[in-house]
Amino acid sequence: KKNFAQKLGQLKNILKINILKSNFLEINI
Repeated sequence: KKNFAQKLGQLKNILKINILKSNFLEINI
């Protein structure tokens, strides 16, 4: 269960980073 929770946490972090990157790119455009 710990490994699964860690994977979920990593996925959430990746999604947050991707959202921030996409928002940043949209602002620059």
